[in-house]
Amino acid sequence: MSTHDDHDHDHDDNDEDGLTTIMKLKIAMIVILFCVVYLGLIPAYSKYFRSSKVILTLMNCFAGGVFLAMAFIHILPESVE
Repeated sequence: MSTHDDHDHDHDDNDEDGLTTIMKLKIAMIVILFCVVYLGLIPAYSKYFRSSKVILTLMNCFAGGVFLAMAFIHILPESVE
């Protein structure tokens, strides 16, 4: 007798409307990605962000930090070995 024989419900991930949980997560991630890209383009079209050197400098520093962090995160598995 396996450990999963002691209950009588099924384990399919379909909800009432037929979408699986993974499909719902994929749709949510597409919506979130679209929103992030849209919000990221607002400074490019805003006159206030173009005219302010301080904000542009801070945004460039933040972007550089993101690139450095991603590079270090990708190097991390090799340093563990």
